Amino acid sequence: MYIYQLYKDLTLKLSREMHVKLDKTFAEAIPSGMYEYIGELIQTSIVNRQGGKSMLAALKTVAILKTKTINSLHLAQLYQTLCEKLGEKPNWDLYNQTHTLLIYDPKEMTLRFPHDTWIDVLKGKSSTLQPTLNLIDNVIPDTEKLRLAKISGEETWSRKYADITYLKERGALTQRDLMQALLLAETLKMNFQNIRLFGLEEIENYKI
Repeated sequence: MYIYQLYKDLTLKLSREMHVKLDKTFAEAIPSGMYEYIGELIQTSIVNRQGGKSMLAALKTVAILKTKTINSLHLAQLYQTLCEKLGEKPNWDLYNQTHTLLIYDPKEMTLRFPHDTWIDVLKGKSSTLQPTLNLIDNVIPDTEKLRLAKISGEETWSRKYADITYLKERGALTQRDLMQALLLAETLKMNFQNIRLFGLEEIENYKI
């Protein structure tokens, strides 16, 4: 999509000036075009939909996490938490669509941004998104976002731990179930140094 945006900019310049040269000045202007392109993409695909402000807040939270990645289960819980905070109803169709916009690693069960430019945009580089981001930041400052991310991470873990112990008691626990729990714990520990993951040592000793 970045090449397409560059193509559009070059085509527009050619139509106006009858010639085009990819010089230093033009090259330096490209990043701002990328910021606006991504800002408009997020605005139309996410923010303008029901529950969109909360999803934008969730993405901003991921952008300020230590690893800039999040477990997919954690993102769902974080989104629900932020919906409660911002007075929106969760839109799970929007969650699924956002999932497809991000890069999903099935081995790690993590989501990350397609490009670092997304992180810059979520930190205010796009004039399109900046008003909504400012509104969100006034209600939920970055320090509060990180606190809510940690709390929602602990809640996500508690639910996963309950699922694992339930399956274990009934002899239905699979290696895949166990691996999903351990991957969740690993990602949470990378993002939050002092996060409380009750029962992790117990699960680590499970034999399948």
